[in-house]
Amino acid sequence: MTKQSIKIQYLYHSGFRVETNKHILIFDYYQGNVNWRDKTTLVFVSHAHPDHYNPVIWKWRATNPAIKYILSDDLRTQIPPELLAGTSGSSSGRTHGKDNIKENFQENNSVIILPPYQKVRVGDVLIKTYGSTDVGVSFLVEADGMRIFHAGDLNWWHWWGEQAEDIARAEVMFKEEMAKIKEDLAQEVGQTIDFAFFPVDQRLEHNYCLGADYFIEKLAPRFLIPMHFGDHLETAHKYAQKMINSPTKIITFEEKGQEIILQV
Repeated sequence: MTKQSIKIQYLYHSGFRVETNKHILIFDYYQGNVNWRDKTTLVFVSHAHPDHYNPVIWKWRATNPAIKYILSDDLRTQIPPELLAGTSGSSSGRTHGKDNIKENFQENNSVIILPPYQKVRVGDVLIKTYGSTDVGVSFLVEADGMRIFHAGDLNWWHWWGEQAEDIARAEVMFKEEMAKIKEDLAQEVGQTIDFAFFPVDQRLEHNYCLGADYFIEKLAPRFLIPMHFGDHLETAHKYAQKMINSPTKIITFEEKGQEIILQV
């Protein structure tokens, strides 16, 4: 089987630029310098929290008028008025389960708004949305033969000091979401997630990697790229050391803006 290369640029926090053979995929841009190429560009925003969404993304149209935006439905009010006429989206609501994932073909729209549990094809890129344990969506993207997952704020948010019932509820919500994703993947024999961008948040203290550990246990991605740690790059390195013997390879970066190339 011929190997393909993928370039991943760490922008900041949960922001990444992923370059495949024919596409550039930008996830949850917050800050940082983006390396541009003359390729089809899709910008994904999982929700409206300011550490995942920066309105500067709309200015990118000036140099790349064909750019497309894939947004969580909580960002509807953030769309520039001149783009509202070119907006498509689902009004099906936040239903659950694989039977409620619908196929839509909306290739001519500049902005596509998606609630959880939807499917849309943009050119030859297939996008599925899943839920979050905070707000917004998580993304599963298939592009150029690679399957890429970006969690947004989907995580096992086990905060010290919360009430026992809140801690238990957070665990149930997270595990239910993992079960939905795993069920979908199980329908496609031999398929797995190639690259998963997933939170390892040092604010959770000893529970910083609880969600990432469970994600790897249940979904076994080939690579996991830690995120959602702000200025604390050492959190990602700590997790990589913890998982040094895991079949899932943990990818880390040394600084903002760094780009790595992987063969898959």
